[in-house]
Amino acid sequence: MINHKRSTQAISQANKERIIELRTAHPEMTLKTIGQQVSLTKERVRQVLTKAELPTLSTGRITTKAKPIQPCKQCGNIDKQFKGKHAVYCSTECKAIGIAQEWVQWRANHPDRWTTYQCTHCGTFKTIRTTLYKRQVKIYKNLFCSHTCSLSSQWDDKNSALSISRRVHIKLDRLDSTT
Repeated sequence: MINHKRSTQAISQANKERIIELRTAHPEMTLKTIGQQVSLTKERVRQVLTKAELPTLSTGRITTKAKPIQPCKQCGNIDKQFKGKHAVYCSTECKAIGIAQEWVQWRANHPDRWTTYQCTHCGTFKTIRTTLYKRQVKIYKNLFCSHTCSLSSQWDDKNSALSISRRVHIKLDRLDSTT
């Protein structure tokens, strides 16, 4: 068993020397390629190179070309620092405006996907997805712009169940207060 350990160490030392030799002779080789040459994993190759204080990144992957400066998608400013690697807007304000404009443009390009209807209670116009509109028309007799309008309409309607129950409670409250 001791002989096996010594032979493993000898092979390991030979692998280390071969890894260092490959890195110095071919700096464009990746860790994976070097690992395949010496039958080791790229992680083990990285560890050996780190211990030998050699670069772990191949020069083939490092680009010396400067990235072109992309202006902000909204304002066109190139002076501000972008927050992320793939950012296209220079600030949260530009992002909010840009997304809102993209949304308006998308809706203009897809008019068949949106339906505008008038609220039964207050008369304001609301735009919703056509699929949602069709579903609501099948289920409900009246369409409202908000939950508040829906409730207001039910409370104002003399024949609605909510209105009737409210009137019953008011009458019961008056009877209790007079007795």
